[in-house]
Amino acid sequence: TVTCNSATGGGGGGYYATYNNCMITGNSAQFTGGGNFFGALNNCTIVGNYARIRGGGADSTTLNNCIIYYNTIGSHYSSYTNTANGVLNYCCTTPNNFSGPGNITNAPGFVDLAAGNLRLQIGSPCINAGSNAFAPASPDLDGNPRIVNGTVDMGAYENQYQGPVHYVRPSSATPVPPYTNWATAAIYIQDAVSVAQAGELVVADAGVYSGGNTIIYGQEANCV
Repeated sequence: TVTCNSATGGGGGGYYATYNNCMITGNSAQFTGGGNFFGALNNCTIVGNYARIRGGGADSTTLNNCIIYYNTIGSHYSSYTNTANGVLNYCCTTPNNFSGPGNITNAPGFVDLAAGNLRLQIGSPCINAGSNAFAPASPDLDGNPRIVNGTVDMGAYENQYQGPVHYVRPSSATPVPPYTNWATAAIYIQDAVSVAQAGELVVADAGVYSGGNTIIYGQEANCV
Protein backbone atom coordinates (compact mmCIF):
# COMPACT_ATOMS: atom_id res chain seq x y z
CA THR A 1 0.00 0.00 0.00
CA VAL A 2 1.43 3.36 -1.09
CA THR A 3 -0.38 6.21 0.63
CA CYS A 4 -0.08 9.80 1.87
CA ASN A 5 3.18 10.64 0.09
CA SER A 6 3.92 13.87 -1.79
CA ALA A 7 6.36 15.35 -4.31
CA THR A 8 7.17 18.93 -5.19
CA GLY A 9 7.64 17.86 -8.82
CA GLY A 10 6.14 14.69 -10.32
CA GLY A 11 5.30 11.30 -8.87
CA GLY A 12 3.82 11.67 -5.40
CA GLY A 13 3.38 7.94 -4.88
CA GLY A 14 6.13 6.66 -7.15
CA TYR A 15 8.76 7.85 -9.60
CA TYR A 16 9.97 5.38 -12.25
CA ALA A 17 8.34 2.75 -10.06
CA THR A 18 7.29 -0.82 -10.83
CA TYR A 19 4.34 -1.80 -8.64
CA ASN A 20 2.45 -5.12 -8.63
CA ASN A 21 -0.86 -5.74 -6.79
CA CYS A 22 -0.61 -2.38 -5.00
CA MET A 23 -3.08 0.12 -3.58
CA ILE A 24 -1.96 3.67 -4.42
CA THR A 25 -4.13 6.22 -2.61
CA GLY A 26 -3.98 9.69 -1.10
CA ASN A 27 -0.71 10.77 -2.73
CA SER A 28 -0.08 14.17 -4.32
CA ALA A 29 2.32 15.98 -6.65
CA GLN A 30 2.72 19.68 -7.27
CA PHE A 31 3.33 19.07 -10.97
CA THR A 32 2.06 15.80 -12.46
CA GLY A 33 1.45 12.15 -11.65
CA GLY A 34 -0.03 12.31 -8.18
CA GLY A 35 -0.03 8.53 -7.86
CA ASN A 36 2.93 7.74 -10.10
CA PHE A 37 5.21 9.30 -12.72
CA PHE A 38 6.91 6.99 -15.29
CA GLY A 39 7.43 3.28 -14.63
CA ALA A 40 4.96 0.39 -14.84
CA LEU A 41 1.96 -0.53 -12.68
CA ASN A 42 0.40 -4.00 -12.91
CA ASN A 43 -2.92 -4.88 -11.27
CA CYS A 44 -2.90 -1.78 -9.11
CA THR A 45 -5.78 0.32 -7.78
CA ILE A 46 -4.99 4.04 -8.07
CA VAL A 47 -7.67 6.11 -6.31
CA GLY A 48 -7.90 9.44 -4.49
CA ASN A 49 -4.60 10.91 -5.63
CA TYR A 50 -4.01 14.54 -6.67
CA ALA A 51 -1.78 16.44 -9.09
CA ARG A 52 -1.82 20.19 -9.55
CA ILE A 53 -1.36 20.10 -13.34
CA ARG A 54 -2.40 16.74 -14.82
CA GLY A 55 -2.50 13.00 -14.21
CA GLY A 56 -3.97 12.87 -10.73
CA GLY A 57 -3.58 9.10 -10.81
CA ALA A 58 -0.59 8.62 -13.09
CA ASP A 59 1.41 10.29 -15.85
CA SER A 60 3.72 8.76 -18.48
CA THR A 61 3.17 5.33 -16.92
CA THR A 62 2.51 1.90 -18.44
CA LEU A 63 -0.67 0.66 -16.75
CA ASN A 64 -1.79 -2.97 -17.08
CA ASN A 65 -4.95 -4.42 -15.48
CA CYS A 66 -5.25 -1.28 -13.35
CA ILE A 67 -8.13 0.76 -11.96
CA ILE A 68 -7.39 4.50 -12.15
CA TYR A 69 -10.49 6.28 -10.90
CA TYR A 70 -11.64 9.09 -8.58
CA ASN A 71 -8.36 11.02 -8.78
CA THR A 72 -8.29 14.83 -9.09
CA ILE A 73 -6.24 17.66 -10.56
CA GLY A 74 -6.05 21.37 -9.82
CA SER A 75 -5.94 22.66 -13.41
CA HIS A 76 -8.37 22.84 -16.31
CA TYR A 77 -6.96 19.80 -18.12
CA SER A 78 -10.05 17.68 -17.45
CA SER A 79 -9.09 15.19 -20.17
CA TYR A 80 -6.08 14.24 -18.04
CA THR A 81 -7.70 14.00 -14.62
CA ASN A 82 -6.94 10.34 -13.90
CA THR A 83 -4.16 9.67 -16.40
CA ALA A 84 -1.91 11.57 -18.78
CA ASN A 85 0.29 10.15 -21.53
CA GLY A 86 1.49 6.61 -20.86
CA VAL A 87 0.18 3.27 -22.15
CA LEU A 88 -2.99 1.60 -20.88
CA ASN A 89 -3.89 -2.08 -21.38
CA TYR A 90 -7.05 -3.59 -19.87
CA CYS A 91 -7.62 -0.71 -17.47
CA CYS A 92 -10.63 1.03 -15.96
CA THR A 93 -10.45 4.83 -16.13
CA THR A 94 -12.27 7.89 -17.43
CA PRO A 95 -12.01 9.64 -19.74
CA ASN A 96 -10.34 7.03 -21.90
CA ASN A 97 -7.80 8.85 -24.06
CA PHE A 98 -5.86 5.73 -24.89
CA SER A 99 -6.08 3.21 -27.70
CA GLY A 100 -4.82 0.16 -25.85
CA PRO A 101 -6.92 -3.03 -25.80
CA GLY A 102 -9.52 -3.86 -23.18
CA ASN A 103 -9.90 -0.45 -21.56
CA ILE A 104 -13.27 0.51 -20.04
CA THR A 105 -14.74 3.70 -18.57
CA ASN A 106 -17.45 2.15 -16.35
CA ALA A 107 -17.37 2.97 -12.65
CA PRO A 108 -15.37 0.18 -11.01
CA GLY A 109 -18.00 -0.84 -8.44
CA PHE A 110 -16.02 -0.86 -5.20
CA VAL A 111 -17.52 -2.44 -2.09
CA ASP A 112 -17.42 0.84 -0.12
CA LEU A 113 -15.54 3.76 -1.65
CA ALA A 114 -16.36 6.16 1.21
CA ALA A 115 -14.96 3.76 3.81
CA GLY A 116 -11.89 2.95 1.72
CA ASN A 117 -12.89 -0.65 0.91
CA LEU A 118 -11.72 -0.82 -2.70
CA ARG A 119 -12.39 -4.50 -3.21
CA LEU A 120 -14.73 -5.30 -6.11
CA GLN A 121 -18.36 -6.04 -5.40
CA ILE A 122 -20.16 -8.78 -7.31
CA GLY A 123 -21.28 -7.32 -10.62
CA SER A 124 -18.32 -4.99 -10.99
CA PRO A 125 -17.32 -4.51 -14.65
CA CYS A 126 -13.69 -4.98 -13.57
CA ILE A 127 -14.20 -8.64 -12.62
CA ASN A 128 -12.70 -11.03 -15.21
CA ALA A 129 -11.94 -7.98 -17.39
CA GLY A 130 -8.14 -7.96 -17.29
CA SER A 131 -5.57 -9.83 -19.35
CA ASN A 132 -3.76 -12.83 -17.90
CA ALA A 133 -0.74 -11.89 -20.01
CA PHE A 134 -0.18 -8.84 -17.78
CA ALA A 135 -1.10 -10.43 -14.44
CA PRO A 136 1.67 -10.59 -11.81
CA ALA A 137 2.54 -14.06 -10.60
CA SER A 138 2.16 -13.13 -6.93
CA PRO A 139 -1.12 -13.26 -4.94
CA ASP A 140 -3.42 -10.25 -4.80
CA LEU A 141 -3.24 -7.61 -2.06
CA ASP A 142 -5.27 -9.82 0.31
CA GLY A 143 -2.93 -12.76 -0.26
CA ASN A 144 -5.60 -14.60 -2.27
CA PRO A 145 -5.08 -16.30 -5.66
CA ARG A 146 -4.45 -13.71 -8.37
CA ILE A 147 -6.61 -15.38 -11.04
CA VAL A 148 -10.09 -16.76 -10.25
CA ASN A 149 -12.61 -18.09 -12.78
CA GLY A 150 -9.98 -18.21 -15.49
CA THR A 151 -9.45 -14.48 -16.11
CA VAL A 152 -7.72 -11.92 -13.92
CA ASP A 153 -9.67 -8.98 -12.46
CA MET A 154 -8.56 -5.39 -12.82
CA GLY A 155 -7.09 -3.77 -9.72
CA ALA A 156 -5.24 -4.89 -6.63
CA TYR A 157 -7.91 -7.29 -5.33
CA GLU A 158 -9.21 -10.45 -7.00
CA ASN A 159 -12.86 -11.21 -6.31
CA GLN A 160 -12.90 -14.76 -4.94
CA TYR A 161 -16.54 -15.69 -5.57
CA GLN A 162 -16.75 -18.62 -7.99
CA GLY A 163 -20.44 -19.44 -7.98
CA PRO A 164 -23.06 -18.46 -10.58
CA VAL A 165 -24.36 -14.88 -10.69
CA HIS A 166 -27.68 -13.82 -12.22
CA TYR A 167 -27.90 -10.23 -13.44
CA VAL A 168 -30.83 -7.81 -13.58
CA ARG A 169 -31.08 -4.48 -15.40
CA PRO A 170 -34.35 -2.60 -16.15
CA SER A 171 -33.07 -1.49 -19.55
CA SER A 172 -31.87 -4.93 -20.67
CA ALA A 173 -32.57 -5.33 -24.39
CA THR A 174 -31.91 -9.07 -24.64
CA PRO A 175 -32.96 -10.89 -21.45
CA VAL A 176 -32.03 -14.56 -21.78
CA PRO A 177 -32.32 -17.06 -18.90
CA PRO A 178 -30.38 -17.83 -16.75
CA TYR A 179 -29.18 -14.19 -17.05
CA THR A 180 -25.52 -14.93 -16.30
CA ASN A 181 -24.05 -11.67 -17.68
CA TRP A 182 -25.04 -8.04 -18.20
CA ALA A 183 -25.67 -8.56 -21.93
CA THR A 184 -28.42 -11.10 -21.20
CA ALA A 185 -29.64 -9.60 -17.90
CA ALA A 186 -33.22 -10.08 -16.75
CA ILE A 187 -35.57 -7.08 -16.74
CA TYR A 188 -37.28 -8.06 -13.48
CA ILE A 189 -35.61 -9.12 -10.23
CA GLN A 190 -38.12 -11.91 -9.72
CA ASP A 191 -37.15 -13.53 -13.04
CA ALA A 192 -33.53 -13.82 -11.88
CA VAL A 193 -34.56 -15.04 -8.42
CA SER A 194 -36.73 -17.72 -10.01
CA VAL A 195 -33.84 -19.27 -11.97
CA ALA A 196 -31.29 -18.97 -9.13
CA GLN A 197 -30.45 -22.02 -7.03
CA ALA A 198 -29.64 -22.08 -3.33
CA GLY A 199 -26.39 -20.25 -2.60
CA GLU A 200 -26.27 -18.39 -5.93
CA LEU A 201 -26.29 -14.60 -6.19
CA VAL A 202 -28.61 -12.14 -7.91
CA VAL A 203 -27.15 -8.72 -8.77
CA ALA A 204 -29.53 -5.88 -9.69
CA ASP A 205 -28.39 -2.69 -11.40
CA ALA A 206 -29.66 0.67 -10.15
CA GLY A 207 -33.21 1.43 -11.30
CA VAL A 208 -36.91 1.24 -10.49
CA TYR A 209 -38.33 -2.27 -10.48
CA SER A 210 -42.13 -2.52 -10.49
CA GLY A 211 -43.03 -5.69 -12.37
CA GLY A 212 -42.45 -9.38 -12.72
CA ASN A 213 -43.95 -12.14 -10.59
CA THR A 214 -44.10 -15.88 -10.20
CA ILE A 215 -47.12 -18.04 -9.39
CA ILE A 216 -46.60 -19.89 -6.11
CA TYR A 217 -50.05 -21.48 -5.57
CA GLY A 218 -53.16 -21.35 -7.74
CA GLN A 219 -53.41 -17.69 -8.75
CA GLU A 220 -51.28 -16.46 -5.86
CA ALA A 221 -48.23 -14.56 -7.15
CA ASN A 222 -45.00 -13.60 -5.48
CA CYS A 223 -42.74 -10.70 -6.52
CA VAL A 224 -39.33 -9.46 -5.40
